[in-house]
Formats: sequence, structure tokens, C-alpha cells
Amino acid sequence: MRFVILSLLVLLATPAEWRRVTSNSQATYYVADSRTDRDEREVRVWEKVIPADTAEGREYAAAMRRDLEALGVRRPERLAYLTARHRYRCDEGQAAFEQTLYHDAKGAVIARHPTERLMRWESPAPDSIGEELMLDACKRPPEMQ
Repeated sequence: MRFVILSLLVLLATPAEWRRVTSNSQATYYVADSRTDRDEREVRVWEKVIPADTAEGREYAAAMRRDLEALGVRRPERLAYLTARHRYRCDEGQAAFEQTLYHDAKGAVIARHPTERLMRWESPAPDSIGEELMLDACKRPPEMQ
């Protein structure tokens, strides 16, 4: 019985498989295809952002830590990466954040960004990382999700 319970806990704790989409001097961007879902109007995708080990990446991480301080998070220096749930309206070329989670190096959530500040539909800037992530989500066929 203990083995069955332990096996179930391991299965439930198995992390998503992250597929690298793109990177720049600030960060590397991944998506969890296994956690992507779509309907006739929207695609919902979990994305992971890991700051790069560059001067630009360290400044990007510092900016995220300042955001955490503004949210009242204690010890924001624990931040290692973030995950975000995006919603895309592919036919309209629009994106919105549904949820942003900030994680420490062990994967524990150390903060959540208030959703009411995030859920605004906007078109990503041309040739931006946001546009690249949206195009990737919108081109993935349903059987790949």
C-alpha cells in the first residue's frame, strides 16, 4: 500500500516537459506542450522564463526581483525563474497573461502576480519575444498539444 501511495505522489509531482522556443541575451523561453490546451477561439499555454547568465540576464532578474519587492515578497533574492500562463487569440493576434508564478531554485512558488492586473488583451510588439511565443503557440497542431 505504501508503495502505491509513493508511486502516485511521484507521478503527481513529475514536472512538465519544457520545450525551448527561443532565447536572447536576457533569458531563455520554454513552453510546456503537455499543459497546452485550445478551443476554437483561444490557446492557453504555460511558459517558463529562465534569466540568462549574462549582464543583460542579471539585470532582467534584478528587475523581476524589484517587482517582487513591490508585491511585498520577503527575500526576493530567492527568485530563479518564472512561469506564466498565457492566453492567445490566434485569429486576432492578441495575447493576455492569465497568471504569473515566481519560483525559487527548487521550483517552489515564492509569489504570484495578481491576475486582475494581467488579463488585458494586447497585440505583442512586432519581432518581439512575445510575438515569437504567440506564433509558436498558434502554429502547434492540436495533436501536438
